[in-house]
Amino acid sequence: QALERAAPCQSLVALRARLVDKFGTAAKAWNGLTGKESVEDMTLAQWQKALRSCVDVSSEDSGQLWAWMRAMPRGSGRLVCDVSHLTRAAFTAALRAADVVLKLFELFASFAAGGTPTTSSPSAPTVGIGGALAENATKSGFQAVSMAFEGVPLAEGPVTQARFEEQLSEVFGIAAPDARAIFGFLDVEKEGILEMDDLLDVLTVIQGSYLPYAAPKQPQQQQQQQ
Repeated sequence: QALERAAPCQSLVALRARLVDKFGTAAKAWNGLTGKESVEDMTLAQWQKALRSCVDVSSEDSGQLWAWMRAMPRGSGRLVCDVSHLTRAAFTAALRAADVVLKLFELFASFAAGGTPTTSSPSAPTVGIGGALAENATKSGFQAVSMAFEGVPLAEGPVTQARFEEQLSEVFGIAAPDARAIFGFLDVEKEGILEMDDLLDVLTVIQGSYLPYAAPKQPQQQQQQQ
């Protein structure tokens, strides 16, 4: 277990597994990290210190996880946490949706690097997405994710889950289970219908929110500039 915790922790799925291993359940993890049941939010410095001391996550990885959580959208495209603090609600929502959010980040990584899930660009990160995106975020190689949607035969107007899955499979080569999970995440009102633009909206939120914060400044760097 010590060797596992020493390994990189660069996704919300990996973080959730580590926290469950340490605290028993994801629900108990927040109180374990903060040390108090009454604490409702954490700063980046507190977050990095807690992950380092409790589950041996490096400051670099915890910074990337912070960026992931900040960029994680709700189905409607809104963010679940603000720039300066991570709330208990945002933390809980991020761990609960970790699997599908990972799929969305994989799509974003591929589209932003100029590829698709079936025709990936050689530069598209496929492993260690958190670290790879952070490294590439400082380069000029990322394109707007909207470019992946240009000139492709996507349905207009509301579509059912079956049609949504069919479109993602035919156009982007996304497997049915992944498309189903994405549909469930985006359909926050549980109406059973979406527009294909809802996926583009969420990926655009991720691009606009994640990249500027992909390599958050370490607490000591922030203090030096103040």
